[in-house]
Amino acid sequence: MAISTCLDIRGACSSEKGPRLCPVPESQPDLARPRLLVAEDDPDLAQALAILLGDAYDVSIRDRGRDFAQSFEVERPDVMVVDYQLPDINGLRLVESLWRRHGRATPAIMISAYSNRREASIEAGFEAFLHKPYEAQALACAIERAIRAH
Repeated sequence: MAISTCLDIRGACSSEKGPRLCPVPESQPDLARPRLLVAEDDPDLAQALAILLGDAYDVSIRDRGRDFAQSFEVERPDVMVVDYQLPDINGLRLVESLWRRHGRATPAIMISAYSNRREASIEAGFEAFLHKPYEAQALACAIERAIRAH
């Protein structure tokens, strides 16, 4: 597998040691690609995420919490990436309900335009919190770290 590097930023994702490099897979064959389930209701951002992440991951994007939960049941993703503010539920409640029903084996990353959601997200057990707008590399690092940790 080819590896490129990106800056790991755990404030979005940093460690106590500060920034460091982390591996991010480039394009992978379909059978080896980790599955991402993304909840994002902004159609432009959803399309951008599909394009940016589609070479390295099998990406499914849902724009509503209800659809996300149904897809989770079927797809069993390797990582969840969830926007805090969805039309029908907040992302924190959505992921917590999935974790209650299925355990915490599937890591989750919170993305939000509201920086005041960081503490609640991390306390709830999210692997990372990314404040919009965020760098694509920060998301890629958070996804890779979540995959390696689980």
